[in-house]
Amino acid sequence: MPSLFPSTDIPPFLRHINRCLVPGGSLHLTLIDPQPISSKTGPKPSGTFPAWLAVGRLRGKGSSIATVSVPAVPQSIRHEEEGHLVTVKEELRCLTARMLWQDVWGPFVKAERWWWDDHAIVQECVEFGTRWEYSHIIAVKETR
Repeated sequence: MPSLFPSTDIPPFLRHINRCLVPGGSLHLTLIDPQPISSKTGPKPSGTFPAWLAVGRLRGKGSSIATVSVPAVPQSIRHEEEGHLVTVKEELRCLTARMLWQDVWGPFVKAERWWWDDHAIVQECVEFGTRWEYSHIIAVKETR
């Protein structure tokens, strides 16, 4: 949703979803922020969505938010010491996060190539331990 319309339109949209759901019905969302985790950046969808869901009365019993933190660069690129199975799982997690990010935010990118195709950026991510977070939200309509 944050990539589809202005953030000011999201709470009213969630209230509309609330009106469409039966009591106890749920809305499933997956969110990924446009930038990596950083405490010094501005508000991000994953930080504001819980409050927006509350305004939309979509934080009823059974609601949950599961957040996954994924390294921007897979372990295999950082060092070759880990076991093969761990490396494969982490590479798949990184690939999944990149695909999710590309699907949600990719249409807004005007660069000629993705950041993960630029060796200098990948090296910077390795150096700083850059990570991405995405959240799966189950927002349940309140039953009153």
